[in-house]
Amino acid sequence: ARTAKQMRQHLAGYIEIACDTETTGLHPRRDKVVAIVFYVPDTTYVIPVAHRGYKITPGIRATVGTILGWSQRKIFHRAEFDVRMLIGSGFEGNYEGYLEDTKVMAWLLDETVSSSLEAVAPRYLGNAVRKYDRLFIEKLGKELPLKTFFNGFGDKYCWDDVGFVDLAAYAANDAKLTYRLYHMMRSSIVSQGLEVAYQQELALVPVLVDIQMTGAGLDLVLLKTLETGGDGNGGLLKAINEAAHKVYSVAGREFDILSPKQVGELI
Repeated sequence: ARTAKQMRQHLAGYIEIACDTETTGLHPRRDKVVAIVFYVPDTTYVIPVAHRGYKITPGIRATVGTILGWSQRKIFHRAEFDVRMLIGSGFEGNYEGYLEDTKVMAWLLDETVSSSLEAVAPRYLGNAVRKYDRLFIEKLGKELPLKTFFNGFGDKYCWDDVGFVDLAAYAANDAKLTYRLYHMMRSSIVSQGLEVAYQQELALVPVLVDIQMTGAGLDLVLLKTLETGGDGNGGLLKAINEAAHKVYSVAGREFDILSPKQVGELI
């Protein structure tokens, strides 16, 4: 174990840090971060935030905030989720322009298969990932209803049912795999000409987080007018379909226009 000061001094020497969170659920307002993980080669820091018997001190919270505010690249697997959960738990950070996301990388490299960590790690690293529901089942000694794990463990089960040592081992492994995946997939992103698409996707992460945290207003009347054109002639929807057919004509075949990978292959 190291002190908060030692952790800060150690991590300051790296240009990239893999980060992960463990949470009580998926909602940034209702649920909370239980633990935060920082990983650099050969060293993992698991910081308990709100676990049974542990409560983050103001000093450690400030240190974590300082680290998240640095200009080092922060590597997540599904940054959009982790960042909004961190913000929802009071951990503001310097995220815009300093994010890396292995889930986005995996999706760009092959959008036809799952980009979850459980699917990507075996595919690229040969490492199996223990899913959190299996961890709970092992520790509680019984099968749990599948719906339990789609409701943030419901009211009955939570990370407090798992000892912090087990939680830390589980979380540390995810962060380590994320770091390794980033360095393995990074070269493929470049060699396949996907760097521009990747950077565009990353730039959207803070925007999505802001929308999820604050909401966004929609003018439904205007949207309906754009859809129909106001005169029943199809409007925007018709124009989009016509533009798509022009693109197909130029390309010589139909393809998924919303797929950065397929568009990249044609270009």
